[in-house]
Amino acid sequence: MRLDDLSKPPPDTSFEKPVMIELVPGKPQKIRNARDAMDALDEFRPSATEPGTKHMMARRACMNALLGLRKSAMARKAFEEAAWESDVLVDED
Repeated sequence: MRLDDLSKPPPDTSFEKPVMIELVPGKPQKIRNARDAMDALDEFRPSATEPGTKHMMARRACMNALLGLRKSAMARKAFEEAAWESDVLVDED
């Protein structure tokens, strides 16, 4: 990131459709943007000892969206896959 980039407004990282996850049984939550996704990724991972591949890819995709380097749709897809990998994704169908 360059200094002249700091004068630009932050990118819109909202997800077109929220991702539903359930970290605590019976308490689903909606993840609406890349910032919320980054926070949620800190709360779950597929293994107690190390993050999975999809988890790491989601962190990278969300960070890139927050920096304005990638679209939020890419971050959403990566986050949804990480949530599925960690078995916290709520099926809305």
